[in-house]
Amino acid sequence: MFHPVPQLLPALGLAVSAHVAALIAMVFSSADSHFRVIAILLIVLLVRQCLLAIDEASDRGEFFRLYMCGYALYANEFLLLKKLTVPASPSTRQRLVSGLKLLFSPRIHVSRKAIPPFDPVEPSYVPTRWKFLCRQAISIAWMATAYHCVFHRYALRILITDYARPREHLLRRLSQVSGREVVVRVYTVFKEHFRNYLLMSLGHSTTSLVGVFLFQDDPADWPPLYGSLKDAYTVRRYYSHFWHRVMRTAFVSNAKFLLFRLLRVSPSAVTSRYLVSITAFAISGTMHSVAFSTSWRCASLRPLWYYLSIASAILVEDLAQLGYRKSMTSLSGKAPTPDTNENSTQTVSKLPLHDTFSYLAIFWVFMGHIFRMLVDSKNSLSTADL
Repeated sequence: MFHPVPQLLPALGLAVSAHVAALIAMVFSSADSHFRVIAILLIVLLVRQCLLAIDEASDRGEFFRLYMCGYALYANEFLLLKKLTVPASPSTRQRLVSGLKLLFSPRIHVSRKAIPPFDPVEPSYVPTRWKFLCRQAISIAWMATAYHCVFHRYALRILITDYARPREHLLRRLSQVSGREVVVRVYTVFKEHFRNYLLMSLGHSTTSLVGVFLFQDDPADWPPLYGSLKDAYTVRRYYSHFWHRVMRTAFVSNAKFLLFRLLRVSPSAVTSRYLVSITAFAISGTMHSVAFSTSWRCASLRPLWYYLSIASAILVEDLAQLGYRKSMTSLSGKAPTPDTNENSTQTVSKLPLHDTFSYLAIFWVFMGHIFRMLVDSKNSLSTADL
């Protein structure tokens, strides 16, 4: 199918204008200025035009749309929810530089404990400038090579018949499932997670390399984007300890705004923590639905259902851990402590049935989510590598 050439330069111009609007609002307006509301409305309009301008079904197009959607959420958080302002300075240039640092520091309000250290053994370690540059250059080299090999040179050859509509429901025809179909589905899930990991890591490593080398940034300002996979022994810890925190505060801040200020939910309610988590995942799913690679925005809400399923899996995990702690407390007759709570979390999470349920549930939902999206777009697929 013919795809029009994306209007890259106009889209970049719109993106720059949206960033300038937020920068001007943070630098030259007070925290309670009505100009900030006008700036947010302008940013939303510019972001919408960016989404329409870049409409190509590619990694570049999807990454750009996700970035702009995330930027709109962060602009709302910075300008209206947290009302950030730059420190007073007699120099306009210095204030603009401070504003740029705020604008491009999405993890600035993430607690230091939640950000992965450079060295897990020595959390306070910060590499020297040259060690940091060498480390990032090596990371860029291996990630670019891995991306080329996995997704281009040695990609699994997937045929249009692999995603025919009759193959959609796997459980209803287990006796008919072939070995190739199992491989294709498992490969698809792996590919999507690994692709996101590589693209985000490449973007972070490249910008940090430029920032430290050209702009003399402190390496401490560029901590690792992802944590250690060995700490992700539950679905909750996968997203809280391993996965990137780039959008964490934006999702949570906007979720709290919707719940506590618009819907007037009591922040002290026992369920408020879970309501915030569910709403944050819903915002993430909506953002991915908006940025989905189709010419009709939000034509598919499957990303939304996928992210809500993650929240459901976390809820089931917490209930299992709570039940385990209650049973151990009743058997021992001792009140639980933070150490015993953490130990029980690891114990329950490492039980075969619980661990299998948590990850297979997410794996199954993700597999169905990706599979149905490919079924919907099969008319635009040819016999080619995905």
